[in-house]
Amino acid sequence: MGVQLITERRQHKRYPAQPGTYAAFKPHSSRRGQIVDISMGGLAFHYIAGKWKTGRQSLAILVYGEGIFLNDIPCEPVSDFIIGHSSPFSVTPIRRCGVKFLGLNSEQAEKINQFIACHTIRDA
Repeated sequence: MGVQLITERRQHKRYPAQPGTYAAFKPHSSRRGQIVDISMGGLAFHYIAGKWKTGRQSLAILVYGEGIFLNDIPCEPVSDFIIGHSSPFSVTPIRRCGVKFLGLNSEQAEKINQFIACHTIRDA
């Protein structure tokens, strides 16, 4: 049995998000939750909910105490899977959703860059 190499597909460095940062699909989606990490190419967040919608969507990034940081980000979910349960006695799964950003304009790209600079845990 040979060694299998896994190739990293991400083109952008991911940064862990600070507590209090959230993502939500629009409009009125039950899929919203804490951002895990973010890059100029996309983000991942944890949420508690049922099935998710595929295809192009719109996303909002929110910062606790500040409200909406960036609204109407064009994106597409690329992964969604169960990572655990909210408690040992719960049947409600906690899921991780990964999205890629689609066609950001220069203002959106600048706001994502600002978010990374101000609301992520950077290397020391």
